[in-house]
Amino acid sequence: MGLSRLGTALRVPARLAVSRFPERIVETQAAACWTCPACGTQVQPLRLDDGRWLRLRCQCEMQASAQQQQERQRALLAQQRRELLASQLFGWLAPAQLAQGPPGRFESFRLEARLGDTPQTARQRQLALQEAQRFAQDPQGTLLLVGPPGVGKTHLAAAIARASVETGTPCLFACTVALFEQIQVLLRQDEDYLRLLQKAAQVPLLVLDDLDKPKPSDFREEVYYRLLDQRFQSGRATVVTANHPPDQLLAWLGAAGVSRLLGAARILELGGPDYRLLPRRAGAVS
Repeated sequence: MGLSRLGTALRVPARLAVSRFPERIVETQAAACWTCPACGTQVQPLRLDDGRWLRLRCQCEMQASAQQQQERQRALLAQQRRELLASQLFGWLAPAQLAQGPPGRFESFRLEARLGDTPQTARQRQLALQEAQRFAQDPQGTLLLVGPPGVGKTHLAAAIARASVETGTPCLFACTVALFEQIQVLLRQDEDYLRLLQKAAQVPLLVLDDLDKPKPSDFREEVYYRLLDQRFQSGRATVVTANHPPDQLLAWLGAAGVSRLLGAARILELGGPDYRLLPRRAGAVS
């Protein structure tokens, strides 16, 4: 005897049905009977002990429901993954680092002319935004953003990082000043800072902001070389911002480091006035 036929002879506890399927309880047997338009199955209901009826589902409806549940679960897991990646993006070096990171999204990168602009700097800003968006869609090689302070390098680098984690690609953003500060903390605590570098070397996308802001030193040159060499050899994507043009980065990277940085690099130059020194209404990039 099938479940539908059994339900017409035996009464199912209404309390159990109400707790699990409240949306499928109806007053009459006729209202609970239905024919599936997809497979043609005539589905009989189960009778409840309070006189009402529980509408049952056919096989194809149950399969569709299970598929929807799987899709919801996949979407939830994807959202949880994005949230985890976002929480690591700016705060991976140390809890003291601001979790929200520097301001910067593609939609807030403003292209309008500013006081002190030239046709060339305006074109550079437009090209940099286009190339940064293209890189974010398919991170390959190295994107090097160079130019004076306040022209939008960090803004675009942060926008690339955020776009990466929003699509589920792991990314770590490191202001180089904070990176070396954390390395010094680990050295003072007699801990292995190489594990920190290994994490940065292995992430699919690494953003190094203000590469030439820390003072040059042999130790920093070695750290940069380790990172750039491992990422170059493994083909992992890297975004770097710097105030100095590539031919002036030898002091920070050394010849070998510059070679790794530029080996597969797309260089974007940005110029123009420092937005921080302009009237507040005139600029909104960082």
